[in-house]
Amino acid sequence: MTWALALACASPPRPAQAQPPAPGVVTPAGELQAWRAKRRSLQLVTGLSGGFMAASFVTGASMLAWLFWPRATDCLDCDNDGFGEAWTAIVMLPTAALLAIPTGIFGARLRRHERARPSARIRPAPGGLKIQF
Repeated sequence: MTWALALACASPPRPAQAQPPAPGVVTPAGELQAWRAKRRSLQLVTGLSGGFMAASFVTGASMLAWLFWPRATDCLDCDNDGFGEAWTAIVMLPTAALLAIPTGIFGARLRRHERARPSARIRPAPGGLKIQF
């Protein structure tokens, strides 16, 4: 009789409630979000350094070409010595070469980061397998 009374007074079983992860545990969704944020950051700095490198190279190369471009010599007030074009090319072409270094470094970091993309994980769970993305 006591077990029947205990059975009658017992409440129905509660469904299992999801527990929040511990503060130090990174969830797969959080891991993917952090990966995407780092990827955006690497894409930005790679693009900016590459853009500055390209702009410096185009400026230096165009000034170098302008230096050797044939000009009209009938202008008495014109200064046709090409001093400004020469110095611009002398400054901008090595600058473009130096800007290739961070572009290569950030590009390599972005490529390595792309390879480490988090993927789906299959883990055992109650009642079967659980796929976490």
